[in-house]
Amino acid sequence: MNPISKIKNSIYTGIHLLLDRKDWHKHQGWKEAIDKELNGILENGTWNYDEVISREDPINRNQPMHVGRLMTILSVKHREVPELRRLKARIVFRGDDIRDQDNNLAVLQEAKVNPSGLAGINANLAYGSLKGHTSSQSDVVRT
Repeated sequence: MNPISKIKNSIYTGIHLLLDRKDWHKHQGWKEAIDKELNGILENGTWNYDEVISREDPINRNQPMHVGRLMTILSVKHREVPELRRLKARIVFRGDDIRDQDNNLAVLQEAKVNPSGLAGINANLAYGSLKGHTSSQSDVVRT
């Protein structure tokens, strides 16, 4: 068994070191990691550039609307194991900054991550941290 396979079989966590945007350029391959994430999103049809309109267009229509923003996150995945370290990018929707047509914070009827969901995640992590216990969680799966 090669050393990398041996390491992969013994890791139970994948610690990410979040990088500050001003330091991205210091890490070789940062642009490629972001491009990989962006291309995956486009291939999945998460959004379509053919439907993009200027910001002024809906504002000039004087209709109710909600405007959100995207945020790019770059981190060093498997920070704790030098042999497995790699850059990982995510492009996420900022649900904390959704604005209405008057630039006020929007009031939405439904929250996807609510306090009870966060409590469940924390309970799962606490259970898995106990000696002799295991737990698992998964991320969003691309189809």
